[in-house]
Amino acid sequence: MVGFTLEGSIKRAEKMLRNMADPEIVSADKVIPTTLLRHCEAVAFITIFKAGLFMIGGNVGAGCIIAKIPDSDSPEGYRWSGPAAVACGGL
Repeated sequence: MVGFTLEGSIKRAEKMLRNMADPEIVSADKVIPTTLLRHCEAVAFITIFKAGLFMIGGNVGAGCIIAKIPDSDSPEGYRWSGPAAVACGGL
């Protein structure tokens, strides 16, 4: 199942970032502010699936996370890490 692999998560995250940067798809008030990205420590991309029947429900999700790593050679003072897989679930 491609959706729950790290490769699938990376492809979804890349598509999400490209779409969020495209002014034809996302209006200016829906874009992630650059100041927020500048000051964050990591960014997580998680897709969550929810299901329920009567009074019982549950959810499961998977995605990837990238973190900032200090790097004195970079103009920004940091670089982005490689992606790491993350999963979550609950009732």
